[in-house]
Amino acid sequence: LSAASLASLELELRERYRGARILLAEDNPVNREVALSLMADLGFAIDCAEDGRRALALASERSYDLILMDMQMPQMDGVAATRAIRSLPARPGAPAVPIIALTANAFDEDRERCLAAGMNGHVAKPVEPATLFSALRRWLPEGRRPASAVAQPDPAAVAAAPADLALLERLRLCSGVDVAAGLHRVRGRVPAYARLLRMFVDGHAADAGLLRDYLARRESESAQRLAHTLKGAAGMLGALDVQRLAARLEGLASNGEGSPETMLAELDAAMQALAGLVAADASRTGDPVVGDGARAVAAPSAQEASAALAEVGALLAEDNAAVNQRCRDYLPVLAGIDRRLADRLLQDVDAFDYIGAQRTLTALRQRNTGSE
Repeated sequence: LSAASLASLELELRERYRGARILLAEDNPVNREVALSLMADLGFAIDCAEDGRRALALASERSYDLILMDMQMPQMDGVAATRAIRSLPARPGAPAVPIIALTANAFDEDRERCLAAGMNGHVAKPVEPATLFSALRRWLPEGRRPASAVAQPDPAAVAAAPADLALLERLRLCSGVDVAAGLHRVRGRVPAYARLLRMFVDGHAADAGLLRDYLARRESESAQRLAHTLKGAAGMLGALDVQRLAARLEGLASNGEGSPETMLAELDAAMQALAGLVAADASRTGDPVVGDGARAVAAPSAQEASAALAEVGALLAEDNAAVNQRCRDYLPVLAGIDRRLADRLLQDVDAFDYIGAQRTLTALRQRNTGSE
């Protein structure tokens, strides 16, 4: 889709399906954050599950309009979770919830497994905004109650810290990273992309060593799962070299053919190179933390402050995971009210401590009222 068509599709979803309740089942933090970032402006109420068992528990407790289900998760994979959800007693008058697979395997047999388990369709990884939005438009039910209208920030207009912009410039000089593709998948949010890259490096820097250990112990299933997870997360962010090598190692772990040493050495080198680019700003000033030592932040207008506090409060009241991205979108506004409290609010939502976040938000509201 063209940029204009994608924007039109996003607007349609926001206007027709605002308030839809979504369950996102995804075990990888990077993939989960990318999906949340894509849906942050659509007005959905989103719950997250880190494995199939948690997805089943949530689906048995609450009604959802649509479930996005990762295929490969610990504890219970997406196929088993879908079968279990389909076996739950039907709610009177409620249609069967659409379940959409999130899968990096686009082979016909994988699609057939999805359909046989009771899924309605699939979205290929790395997730493209147009593909996800089209699936949402196709499968979400009509008739949601519109949420209160709140001005939506332009995703690409969210202020980027100098360290984030410097990181992007370094990455653009690296042939193994497709910065444009990574930014596209987070709707142009430079701060979100930089944060996800740091999260990726922190979470996967040791994967080459872990894969070497798994393969040496002939734990092929563990090696395959780890390589698959690494491949998916790298693909989401445009880390092409890491994605390619992880895919080859996944295949090797699956069929047991070939020697992994050269690939493992190349993977380790690719991860170290990426880590070096990310760590070049050692102070991590691009991270979304605005503690007491941060530079002065301009005070927001009364309208900006009220809109930010109202939307964050509404999302927290719903336990809506979209609040994580929205807090980052509104970071300049929240920091303008009180830098220390904005810092604490981000820490609360990052830990999914929404009760603590509500207390912090109350303090921000009081601080904002006192400054008017």
